[in-house]
Amino acid sequence: MVDERAGASDSCASDALSDEGSVLATDRGGSSSELCRSCGLCCDGTLFGYVPVSTDEAQRLRHRLPILVPSGNLEPRFEQRCVALGPRGCDVYDERPGTCSTYRCKLLRRVEAGELAHDAARHTLTRILVLVDRLDSTLPPGKNLLTRIRLLDGPGAEASKQGAELLGETWLDVKLLDLLLNRELRVDPASSGSIGDTETAGGPSG
Repeated sequence: MVDERAGASDSCASDALSDEGSVLATDRGGSSSELCRSCGLCCDGTLFGYVPVSTDEAQRLRHRLPILVPSGNLEPRFEQRCVALGPRGCDVYDERPGTCSTYRCKLLRRVEAGELAHDAARHTLTRILVLVDRLDSTLPPGKNLLTRIRLLDGPGAEASKQGAELLGETWLDVKLLDLLLNRELRVDPASSGSIGDTETAGGPSG
């Protein structure tokens, strides 16, 4: 993502990336940065469950972020919601990981390419944020929205039982949010399955 937000996926946030190292060179009408600052869904655990970082970044950021080093060949990572996401954006913006500095969601790419007007993008984003806020106040507590939805919408009898007990309107909100994230924000919705699985990634983000 661009400007003051970070990003990644419950699988991870790298494959979701466009051109490596590409931060918006131009801000069409000043709208792209504004769009990012008003969102934060790639930082708060709505789009991604964790952010991969390089070994060097893990060393550099270990005092700023809760870096996890999984066993095996998995890369270091930190979980979402990102602890550096504050009221005014990313608190470690100047030293944020490469995954964060280069990530751009589908909506932002369309605005950058001139395919979508800023007002239309803002309208879409507002609709998504309203759904996120509503679900955040309705669903059982958890570390991020993805995890909370997975408990209700994931595989297994427990998830099915809990999902069936959800009020109908809330259940519709879950499905509508999944649809909107896949259609408007996720770069590769085919790899995400549902909102509870999230897209995988293999490179930087922003």
